[in-house]
Amino acid sequence: MLISTEAAGGSYRERRVALFERLGGPEVGALARRRFLVPEAPLDQEAREAWRRLAIPVYTRIPRDPDMARRAISRPDVALHWFAKPGGECDTFDMFPLLDRIRCPTR
Repeated sequence: MLISTEAAGGSYRERRVALFERLGGPEVGALARRRFLVPEAPLDQEAREAWRRLAIPVYTRIPRDPDMARRAISRPDVALHWFAKPGGECDTFDMFPLLDRIRCPTR
């Protein structure tokens, strides 16, 4: 099963910010604004932790399993590289051109 929240990086950024603000309030909106509209702003460990603590819960309307983080493998250095590099993969990743190559067996 392929699940993607977005196949092409960089689309609908203003709408994303508005949605984060509507669902999470002004503080989450400010985090989203910084992350999506000011990609050149450095995303340090503190900003990443704020995103995890405040914005990640907005991704779902169902309460998250409190033990999820304990079971997950976290690689902060990889996450910082992915999200912190201006013009990096977080901003430029686009799987759209390759979607037709995905083959999944079904029953």
